[in-house]
Amino acid sequence: MDIKQRRHREVAATIDAVKRICGSGEAVDRSMLARIEAELKKLAAQTDLFPEDEFGISPDETIKLFRLAEDDDNRFALYYHCANAPAAVDPHNHTTWACIAGISGVEENTLYELKDGVPVATATTEVAAESSISLLPDDVHSIAARGSEPFANLHLYGFAIDKLHDRVFWNAEDRRWETSSPITGIVERRP
Repeated sequence: MDIKQRRHREVAATIDAVKRICGSGEAVDRSMLARIEAELKKLAAQTDLFPEDEFGISPDETIKLFRLAEDDDNRFALYYHCANAPAAVDPHNHTTWACIAGISGVEENTLYELKDGVPVATATTEVAAESSISLLPDDVHSIAARGSEPFANLHLYGFAIDKLHDRVFWNAEDRRWETSSPITGIVERRP
């Protein structure tokens, strides 16, 4: 079995496990997210499934997203996400649940609470190999690549990120929330 076949098998097994956790459509809660994180970390630990020649990022790129899986109804969308330092994404929500599991390097995640509609940092955590983080639809976080090394991780969303039309990002300069256009430029790596 070649690496693409193995990756397809392991990605499919992970998505099947996540679907069992999510059940028949009930809302995902933090205890379910913890179980989803555990499944995603198992997949992320198989670093050989994501070779540099297929999932690399060139020095002139900032962030790159590869789609690994997505259901026909745009649910259970899995991405390989990598970024060169320095790179940062302002505070934002997802409008769907999300889990992130580290493969290599360090992605710094800052979590926020809203005080009078303004995001106020409450915690920072690093996602690296063998670690993860999860978010509910209204949770707000920012991400950053620090240092000199790129990072790579897996992002699993309840709904495809390029189909989310109501996500908001904090514009610190204007001190207001702005609705973002869906992400574009995703590289397909689905079978």
